[in-house]
Amino acid sequence: MQRSQVGDLIREVRRALGLSAPAITLLQKLIDMTRPRDWTDPHSEPVCYAAQVRIAHELGCSPRQIRTHEARLIRAGLIEDRRRANGSRSKHGLCGLGLTPLIRRIPELLAARDRLRDAWTDQERRVSRRSVLYRRAKALLMELQPARPDDAEVNALTASFLAWPSSSRLRRLRPNDLATHLSAAAHLVDRLEALRAMTFESSGRADGEFRRSIKATTEATPVLCSARPSAGGRDGGDEPRERANNGADCRESERRSRSPDWTRRLTPFGLRAIASDPFRLYLDHESRGRTQPRIEDFLLAALRRLPELGISPSAWEDACDRMGEVTAMLCVLVIDANRHHPVTPIRRPGGALRAMTKRHAAGELNLVGSLAGLMARAGTS
Repeated sequence: MQRSQVGDLIREVRRALGLSAPAITLLQKLIDMTRPRDWTDPHSEPVCYAAQVRIAHELGCSPRQIRTHEARLIRAGLIEDRRRANGSRSKHGLCGLGLTPLIRRIPELLAARDRLRDAWTDQERRVSRRSVLYRRAKALLMELQPARPDDAEVNALTASFLAWPSSSRLRRLRPNDLATHLSAAAHLVDRLEALRAMTFESSGRADGEFRRSIKATTEATPVLCSARPSAGGRDGGDEPRERANNGADCRESERRSRSPDWTRRLTPFGLRAIASDPFRLYLDHESRGRTQPRIEDFLLAALRRLPELGISPSAWEDACDRMGEVTAMLCVLVIDANRHHPVTPIRRPGGALRAMTKRHAAGELNLVGSLAGLMARAGTS
């Protein structure tokens, strides 16, 4: 590793080292005061020869504080003291603070970095899952409260919902507490769904609501012609092209997406049929015990696919903010299903989602055509 990479690693794993912020700052200063080549040359080793008074001056603290933090770094096994008996430092004889112990601990620190990254990704996935449950619970309560204003259970569920921690507080919860809260939140949403079904007594209501949500999403998307793959299809999936270049394929894509039967095919099972096998696995898990999947089940399945596809939480949040959750979910479903496209497979799903988000903002996203193409390939159109 180069010197700059070691410094970046220390900054990322500083919490795992169990050292104070001033000690970490000193360690980074010692790294910066070594020669870059000493970290890559097998015949050299990094040693800091700077005097304590100079380091203290540059860090804005006293030499006594520097001595204290140096002792902590030595006890932590990150540096070793090679100074002369009188405490002096010199390049002759490599008398100074050696950082070879830090080099020996690099594999351990890399493993700690990976654990911290995995923990962050898992936390963000759980926070995103709670966001889906929060919005669903809020929508159900707004529907149930006017219909059942004096219902004790609805009032109790409302009080429980209002006691949920905020998003900022949610990120400060311990992993076990966060998992417990998510389980309770999912149970509350399931109970609200059951109360709504009992209140409105309509077996077709769920599917109708699902179709209206998907229809509103696809109708808001312009039907641009992109039936024939383009060079950008490997990453973005459906880059718009000129109508004249697509010919009959373009007209067929528009015909299919504008057909009166189009919205009738946008059912829970219709979308499930065009999803990838891993997506369907998560979808079936989320919708277990119900006759058909809900919008929330598709959203939660998409969330579980994000880390496996290499899509960062920031890319997902940006897509949700700009396009809405349902459109973002459909984009993930399309990207996932097109990873094994026979002509132009998507190789970078994260880049594809960001590209689709930009196209949506520019009014150029052909989500309707993408869904129609998947249904044609799956034999459902």
